[in-house]
Amino acid sequence: MKTLLLVSVFAAGIIAVPAAAQAQKKIGVVSVDDVLLKSHRGKQVVAQLNQFGKRERAKLVKMEKEVAASKKRLVNAGAGLSSQKRRSLILEQERQRRLLRLAREGATRDFRRRTETVRRTFNARVLQMIHSVAKRKGLLLVLKRGGDGVYYAAPSIDITKEVIRAMNRAYPARKRK
Repeated sequence: MKTLLLVSVFAAGIIAVPAAAQAQKKIGVVSVDDVLLKSHRGKQVVAQLNQFGKRERAKLVKMEKEVAASKKRLVNAGAGLSSQKRRSLILEQERQRRLLRLAREGATRDFRRRTETVRRTFNARVLQMIHSVAKRKGLLLVLKRGGDGVYYAAPSIDITKEVIRAMNRAYPARKRK
């Protein structure tokens, strides 16, 4: 009886070791941030957001120059202005400063919204690619590399490069004009 029990435990151990090793191969990790920064589509998304930010900054710089010019006119005119003209310039400068403050707040809010929308759309596409690569590789689980709960991931289970390649095939780089 002891021999049968010992053989059963030994056999279970032999079976369990390959099963455990096989289970390890059924887990993958991916860095969505790397996919964003290294895939063609990710680079396009980043470029679009940078372009949008650049346009918004240009508008703000123009407004800042107008406020500075208004202030300079007020300082240069000095005491030679009538009190009514001086008051008019001061009110105009205050109005421009309020508009500039509102424009900054609006630009920040618009950029944040645009970024969230673009990132959400991009992440949905990446998730499709992760599913595709995971199914092709027979993975049971894919974890976010560098995310909470993952303290170590062997490079052999990292599918980030394959997801980037899949994204690049699905969304090829556009030719520059």
